[in-house]
Amino acid sequence: MLNARKALLYALVALAGALLLPLSSASAAEFVWAKSTTSATRWMETTSTEVGTTTEGQRLEVLYEEGDRLRVRLKGATFGWLNAADVADADPNPAETGLPSLDGLPQLQLGADGQLQLPPNFQLGGGEGLKLELE
Repeated sequence: MLNARKALLYALVALAGALLLPLSSASAAEFVWAKSTTSATRWMETTSTEVGTTTEGQRLEVLYEEGDRLRVRLKGATFGWLNAADVADADPNPAETGLPSLDGLPQLQLGADGQLQLPPNFQLGGGEGLKLELE
């Protein structure tokens, strides 16, 4: 016979397992880029209704692959099927990501005492370094 405390503990462990299991089985998203403007269809058949179009260089998330057809997320909640030949595995404009370059930033290192050693140009105040005060 389980007492209430053990029953609650078992329930919490089961709930945690149920919540964490989907996270452990999730895989990284795969992306492709449209080679040109092309129509995406609602169903896998190329003759089915068009649901949207891609633009050249548009990044698309691959959801499923079946033969020479790919199910992709076009935009937001819009999904469609494309020919695999209409997409590229590499970004055609990798330099145009809009993200800042990290070239030239100094490397951060741990000292022998295990403390983070900041370069002089990263110091705040009178060379005291960064401080994080937790309450």
